[in-house]
Amino acid sequence: LLAAGAFFSRDRNVASPPVAATAERCDGKRGRDIFVACLSGLPVGLLVFFVWIAPEPWLWPDVATAGREGAGAMYAPAACGWALTVAKLAASAFVISVAEELFFRRRRVGFAGFGWMLVLFGVEHMRWDLGAGRGCVFIAEGVFAGLAYGLLAKRFGMLSAIIAHAATNLILGIYVIVWDKWFYW
Repeated sequence: LLAAGAFFSRDRNVASPPVAATAERCDGKRGRDIFVACLSGLPVGLLVFFVWIAPEPWLWPDVATAGREGAGAMYAPAACGWALTVAKLAASAFVISVAEELFFRRRRVGFAGFGWMLVLFGVEHMRWDLGAGRGCVFIAEGVFAGLAYGLLAKRFGMLSAIIAHAATNLILGIYVIVWDKWFYW
């Protein structure tokens, strides 16, 4: 669209204001920012994924081996078809992760505010259907994820936290689909 704006401008030798503004931002710094965000976000996303699934065999082997049971089983391809399963995966990775990061980490808060954000992020990720004991493990995992994403946002910027969260959700979604671990969804 920006290139079209330059093409349709009245004076073909002068770029339209949006194109000129974009040209000023494309000095290479933006590319480095994206590279740093990916370089810092992807490993953290992978780490959070492993922390998220690590307690599975020890804390709830009965739920883990059940596979197709649980609230998320309605997204199994056998139940709803591949289109809805892939839509759920894409929404989890590319919509929900962005929305959560913007909601929880867009503001600069002090130490107490950061602590409250961690608690809220953890409570938001509790699995209420697993009961108080096992469901609270997800609160701890949510607090860990919130801490990882929050420190990442503070050190490298919001884009890095968004990439980490999207990577976690994408890898977790693929894990859910491949290994029939629908209770994570």
